[in-house]
Amino acid sequence: MEINLSEGAQTVIDALQTQGFEAYLVGGSLRDALLGKAPKDWDVATCALPEEVSALFPTTIPTGILHGTVTVLIGTEPIEVTTYRRDAGYEDHRRPDEVTFVRSLSEDLKRRDFTINALAYDPTTKTLVDLFDGQKHLREHILCAVGDPLERFQEDPLRILRGIRFACVLDFTLEESTRRAMSESAVLLEHIAQERIREELKGILLAQIPSKGLTLLRELGALPWVLPELLPTVGFLQHSPYHSKDVWGHTLDVVDQTEPLWPLRLAALFHDAGKPQTHTLDEDGIGHFYGHELLSQQIAEQALERLRVDVTTQQRVLRLVRHHMMPVTLTKESKLKKLLQEFGAEDIELFFKLKEADHSQKQDALSEEPQYLAFKARLRNILEAKEPLTLSDLALNGRDLLTLGIPQGPDIGRLLEALLEEVLEDPSKNTKATLLARAQLLKGSLYDT
Repeated sequence: MEINLSEGAQTVIDALQTQGFEAYLVGGSLRDALLGKAPKDWDVATCALPEEVSALFPTTIPTGILHGTVTVLIGTEPIEVTTYRRDAGYEDHRRPDEVTFVRSLSEDLKRRDFTINALAYDPTTKTLVDLFDGQKHLREHILCAVGDPLERFQEDPLRILRGIRFACVLDFTLEESTRRAMSESAVLLEHIAQERIREELKGILLAQIPSKGLTLLRELGALPWVLPELLPTVGFLQHSPYHSKDVWGHTLDVVDQTEPLWPLRLAALFHDAGKPQTHTLDEDGIGHFYGHELLSQQIAEQALERLRVDVTTQQRVLRLVRHHMMPVTLTKESKLKKLLQEFGAEDIELFFKLKEADHSQKQDALSEEPQYLAFKARLRNILEAKEPLTLSDLALNGRDLLTLGIPQGPDIGRLLEALLEEVLEDPSKNTKATLLARAQLLKGSLYDT
């Protein structure tokens, strides 16, 4: 068997072996290579101690030296090199309490999470070390824990989410004892930091078919620890001629129909989170969810805060959730501009994608409705015309208003907002002379000078 390594990975392994150390390609890079995918990064396992690795290469970073990991830089390419080790005890359900460096590759492979990640390849002899049927499981698309599954997941419960992510991204089936152990250990996810949960959730959501991973979260009992905010949507019937599925099922459909963009997939995930609490039935037994988008925004905000999602992404997601019920019948130009003002050129496209995904399961696709197409075209035309939409687009600024005797402070901002409102209605007013004249008239009636 021959696997083509990156120049950096080959250089590191050659250098270690030349000095008499064992060195193998391992982990996700080897797994991806065997699956015919291009590895994103390269991992090497060796019997050399961290200090021996550091002494061998001119540029190294002690990224996880307590656990035996040194990052070697070959040019600009980082290669993670980890010493063979045996782990003991996981009191915090995250890191081993004790790490013992060993000289045996088999000891190192025994501590790994899944068989498909417990393979090792020697590019010099072109041999693959496979102690746990990892190759067989790769061929059969089966995800199986190494050794005792319950022990693996109790050591580090995050492996449950990693397993779900692998099953989702690689389209693998969970081996039965592995699946059972994941379910039995799901409650231990309460010990896992939210940042670690977020990163695994991100991997699931950005998969080609994220609903597979989200369904596994629910089936294995992990949903209460990953997305507790969405529990009320599971099994909640909508009693609507437009929706045959419960809120959870509809949510999965919408997430699958969106492009794999982090803010967009998050918005799809939470867009209907407020439906169970806003549900009403009319006299005909038809369900309604008035104002659910506003409650969904609040629920999304709580979840994103909990998951430590960065502020910029939060803002983008919350805008999308808040406006996903926006009618496409807006006719007033200034209202269209207000929408563009809030979203901007990039996120208005995400708004379109979310609305289309939300309607994808209905009989008449929104993307083909003439009214919607006209709505979308008008918004894009405004952007293409580069019409003024924000304060920075005005032909004057706060310094110009100071020349009219308006004092520095909030009055300046209020007057600029008033001028922008007029420009949104009539872009021809966006000249410095016209705006100064309008400001002169407005300041007397609206502001104290």
